[in-house]
Amino acid sequence: MKRLLTISETAIRTNLTEKALRMRIFRKEFPFLKVGKRVFVEEGELEKFLVLAPQITAEEAAERAARAV
Repeated sequence: MKRLLTISETAIRTNLTEKALRMRIFRKEFPFLKVGKRVFVEEGELEKFLVLAPQITAEEAAERAARAV
């Protein structure tokens, strides 16, 4: 059976705040599953996402943020 993680559990595992995680889910940048009005993340999908997600350095993140302004 697939284990479903809450937003809180997922935030801890990804080192994101709950608000940041919810924004990524809202923008469909993060895999999620909706059950009624509740939002979950499948543990297996989270693991796949973390492996496949591009890793960037702090400088690259700052550069991207500066370009977005």
